[in-house]
Amino acid sequence: MKKLISENTIEELYNSGKMRLEVDMADTIVTPQAQNSAQKLGVELVEIKTKSKVSYADKQKIINEVQKHFSGGRFSKSKIENAIHNVLAGLNDLS
Repeated sequence: MKKLISENTIEELYNSGKMRLEVDMADTIVTPQAQNSAQKLGVELVEIKTKSKVSYADKQKIINEVQKHFSGGRFSKSKIENAIHNVLAGLNDLS
């Protein structure tokens, strides 16, 4: 069964302080009202192409831990995020 992202889902996300939602479009239906609400509130809907075995929250924990080890500023957060995303996508391809 597909997951449904409604306007209420977006508003709850926004009210909790979260401004990003990763969406696997193969397993999710995003209503037009949810898309409009996300745009209006500035909530970023990020389409992921593969179903991640690691949740967004867990991915953020990994990113934060890696940043602690490379705290000298040598690597930007976006480079770390991209590297971790690529590693996790590669793991999904192996399964």
